[in-house]
Amino acid sequence: MSPEQREQQAEQQSSAFWSVVGQLVSTTDYTADYQDKTFEPTIGVVSEDNANVRIVATND
Repeated sequence: MSPEQREQQAEQQSSAFWSVVGQLVSTTDYTADYQDKTFEPTIGVVSEDNANVRIVATND
């Protein structure tokens, strides 16, 4: 994999990470020092099988 491809992959992973964080927590919950923080989801019900999974129901 070329350095350009690695950089592009890293950018995509970073974008995906922040997309997930943005959907799970309020924007006031994360800051520049996010690496030392633990984020708690604010939407959904904890799954009985896995405490790291949240279940969300929709009408559609």
